[in-house]
Amino acid sequence: MSVRTRGFSLAFVALCVLAGLRLWGLATFIVDPSETRFVAHHEDDFGIRHNCFTCYVIAAHLGEQGKNVYDHSLYRNASEKTFIHDQVGETFTIDSYPYPAPFLAVPALLIRAGGDFFDWRIVWFVVVGSTFLLAVGLGAAWCGAFRDQPWLLLFPLIFLAPTTCMALQMGNVHALVLGASILGALAFARGWNVVGGLLLGLAICTKIWPAILLVPLVLRGRWRPVGFTLGGVVVWAGLALILVGPAPFEDFVAYQLPRLADGEAFAFMSTSPKPIDVNTSVFGVPHKLHRLGVLEGEQPRLNPDINLWYTGSVVLLVLLVAVRRRGDPPPTGVARLHQLQLWLALLNLAQLRSPFLPWPYGVVSSLWLLLLLVPRARPALRGVLLAGCVILAVDMPLPFGSADVSRWWSLAGSGIMLFAALSVVVLSLLRPGRPAFTVDGHPAR
Repeated sequence: MSVRTRGFSLAFVALCVLAGLRLWGLATFIVDPSETRFVAHHEDDFGIRHNCFTCYVIAAHLGEQGKNVYDHSLYRNASEKTFIHDQVGETFTIDSYPYPAPFLAVPALLIRAGGDFFDWRIVWFVVVGSTFLLAVGLGAAWCGAFRDQPWLLLFPLIFLAPTTCMALQMGNVHALVLGASILGALAFARGWNVVGGLLLGLAICTKIWPAILLVPLVLRGRWRPVGFTLGGVVVWAGLALILVGPAPFEDFVAYQLPRLADGEAFAFMSTSPKPIDVNTSVFGVPHKLHRLGVLEGEQPRLNPDINLWYTGSVVLLVLLVAVRRRGDPPPTGVARLHQLQLWLALLNLAQLRSPFLPWPYGVVSSLWLLLLLVPRARPALRGVLLAGCVILAVDMPLPFGSADVSRWWSLAGSGIMLFAALSVVVLSLLRPGRPAFTVDGHPAR
């Protein structure tokens, strides 16, 4: 073992200890919501009061009763409260359910297992945290962290970032979707098509945009993984249909889809200062510029021009990358690392098309991607990527609800950094002969 490898191994052990302590502190809050000493939160206690998981289990319960799970009036300010409302009480604010109906299979299974909201919250934290941990760890191992790429042993750094901890403590499904997407892609790379189909199928059923990982498979003619993924979608949809009934599916098509199309489902993202602050979606750019005084007049919730141009650009990039990277990667750490970077780059680009993508969890995948790029970047680029990591690791570039204009510019700058980092990644994958990144001192090809 070389001195360099031994150094990375010692750093790995130290980072695992630190990450374990960080997650232990977070777990104390999950077990006891009054224990907030070791969790991230702001002056308005958003980080400890807001809980996305509340709407998942309430929606599953409402679906079983045949009620419209997409009716916002049934959640935070419900006139007829469910038993889950009573259990939550004043501990957390109740969120509203925005996702497709098949995802309800997961919270419905938790309800069927018995217990109360706080029991389900603990199980949910374990499931989401374990899925994301496995994705990050197995991804690093697959790329050679324990063989010829020892710098990948620094992967526990992502669990020390406040933004990652915020994503886990709020109980949002985003970390689960991201982890399931990468685990599904890894399973397909190993030939485990059933496992990959169920994992990627769950991610697609939840947030739709992970379906972008199917495009390179289709263009390369890998029909078995595509078929198993579609089968996984059917399995999750069928399970939800059995557990919560047909009402959520009918309401999603007849009620939610039209509201998604015109932005009504996320009306708050263009009118309330806090959502405008935190939204990293491309659809949030005009709203930020309007708040800064750059654009005049009321901006549409979902700008059709942005929708057209951004979607077209992402599709074009996917096609170009898929054509340039034909065939499966050879079984080397370098090639596998490039493949993992590609998956994360595609997921990052696709998620930005979501109507509402809050900073506290929306940048976790971007941070993961940059951590894979910084150590082997050329010196001229390394400083830029490292600065991006620091910005993305911080929970928020400004406190929630601040009216200080200078902090708006801070937010705008962090958004530019996010887009710039993703642009560097995509361009590095598309420029033949002049790669932006190197591995072991040689151009990455």
